[in-house]
Amino acid sequence: MTQSNCNEQESMIIEDFSTNPPPGLHFPTCNATSRPYVGKTFDTELDGIEFNKFYAKECGFEVRLGTTSKSKDGTIRIRYVLCNRQGIWEYADEQLYDPATAKSKKRKTTSCRADCDAKMILQITTGGRYYIRVFIEGHTHSMVPGPSRHLMPSNRNVGEFPQMLIESGIKANIGPMRTFRMYREIVGNYDELGCTSDDFKNYVRDLKVYSKDSDAHMLLEAFSNKQELGGFKFFIDLDEEKKLQRLIWTDEHAVKNYKLFGEAVSFDATYGINR
Repeated sequence: MTQSNCNEQESMIIEDFSTNPPPGLHFPTCNATSRPYVGKTFDTELDGIEFNKFYAKECGFEVRLGTTSKSKDGTIRIRYVLCNRQGIWEYADEQLYDPATAKSKKRKTTSCRADCDAKMILQITTGGRYYIRVFIEGHTHSMVPGPSRHLMPSNRNVGEFPQMLIESGIKANIGPMRTFRMYREIVGNYDELGCTSDDFKNYVRDLKVYSKDSDAHMLLEAFSNKQELGGFKFFIDLDEEKKLQRLIWTDEHAVKNYKLFGEAVSFDATYGINR
């Protein structure tokens, strides 16, 4: 099938959907200014993608980026923006080996694929702008209802204040779930939260991943700054690979107490209980 025949077939599908909607298809409703249409132009490819994402948020579904076609110089000529429920989920009954129990267990897998063919295809023009070449609006699934749209992944975001609250909770040895409950009490309304408890957990996970390979460096840098102010001393011990193995520190108050009360050294072992 040639490219022109493909375009004609896609245009016929759009025409049939708009005049005679097939049974079982769902068509989202939104403001006329937010609805894409064939021929609409954008200055950049990103503008077209963001426009479709805003349209999806308003209607109650999610989108994901599909395949692209590039020219020889690397410029994206065609971009597919698909409904995130496009395609069919192929279930794989995969067995995983659990070393703790020395037994195999099934992987827990889920999918939201519903063989949805709704999509928007952007194509570049001779002037470098992009226009909507194809727009298929019908979905094989219903839209997310209005009261639940704030829970859609595209509408969830851990803002600046929740981030500060999470980081303060970490310093006070408070877990993400308790921090989320405190944040929920502060906000007072589920619709105004903007995120879920899983988002709080994921943010803590990302913080741990971010500081995984630099936590020792960050600690030594903080101790060095304290030592420059005076009255604070610390000593480190490295292993054969020049990695931090042991660390001991003291401040001026501990030194005075040691001189006053004799040869007694106190070790804070509460880290074992906290862990």
